[in-house]
Amino acid sequence: MVRVRVAGGDIAPEVFLKFTDIAGRYSKSPIHITTRQDLQIHDVALTDTINIMKELKDIGMTTRGGGGNTVRNIIGSHDAGIASDEVFNISPYLRALTGRMIAEKDSWILPRKFKIAFSGNAKDTGMATMNDLGFIAKLNDLGNRGFSVHIAGGMGTKPVTGTSLYDFIPESEVYNVTKAAKQLFDKHGNRKNKHAARLRFVMRKLGKEEFIKVLDKELEAVRSKKYPPLKLEIVEDSDKGYVEIPVLLGDLDARTVRRICEIASPFGNESLRFTCTQNIIIKNIPPGEVEYIRKILQNEGMIDANSEFYDRSTVCAGANTCRLG
Repeated sequence: MVRVRVAGGDIAPEVFLKFTDIAGRYSKSPIHITTRQDLQIHDVALTDTINIMKELKDIGMTTRGGGGNTVRNIIGSHDAGIASDEVFNISPYLRALTGRMIAEKDSWILPRKFKIAFSGNAKDTGMATMNDLGFIAKLNDLGNRGFSVHIAGGMGTKPVTGTSLYDFIPESEVYNVTKAAKQLFDKHGNRKNKHAARLRFVMRKLGKEEFIKVLDKELEAVRSKKYPPLKLEIVEDSDKGYVEIPVLLGDLDARTVRRICEIASPFGNESLRFTCTQNIIIKNIPPGEVEYIRKILQNEGMIDANSEFYDRSTVCAGANTCRLG
């Protein structure tokens, strides 16, 4: 299997088409969307993986950070930038943090995987409280942008909701907090037993109070180095609509991908997003055209009466009964 990281699940229709062509040359299996907004190509020959990675690089995609003891794909709310009730659009922060993290050498030699998530409001649509480190958009009393921070959450073995770490940090502190948490994990994570190597196990070992003390010391050390804050490419919040296409089991055939891209292309390079529930969103649709696009998708069988039943179901890749897992 080849897993390709897609920060926040955002992908241009043109790139998705090229990815689909690559996948089709090396595998007859469906294209798979993951719960971390990644893409996977299944049942590839080991001897083909190098060529696949080279071809992915040519279209601006990478497998690096898709797996292994690394900072994994950073995820975000499925409706970032288009939700009417979001505090602000978290996508620029997610993308900027991704760029900073994948450029750092210590992101690739961690005790185990390190997962980060962003949510646009307190409903936690990006599952920030269920990741190693989570940021939830928030404004302070002066109306300044920032985040509440949660840490040491996670699914899998002995799942736990993340602990509330900071009620509010300014946006300029996102990188510092992430760097401090990563350094704590690097120093205290279990490198002998991968089944007890996630950040939540470090908190269990140290205890909540000691864990936060250690993290605060790491944060002080990071701040002393005066790293520049994240360089954000702020995008104007959109008043445009979107349509979510349920993808059963997260699997798509090439024909369906091509049709989705054809429908989404008129709405620009920012018109497709994968969700943490393994679905696809067509976004940036002018409000007056949303129902028209929905009708097209219904007529082509991509949205039907059963959608509400399965559009929030996901494949569990962690159960010991799951062959893929």
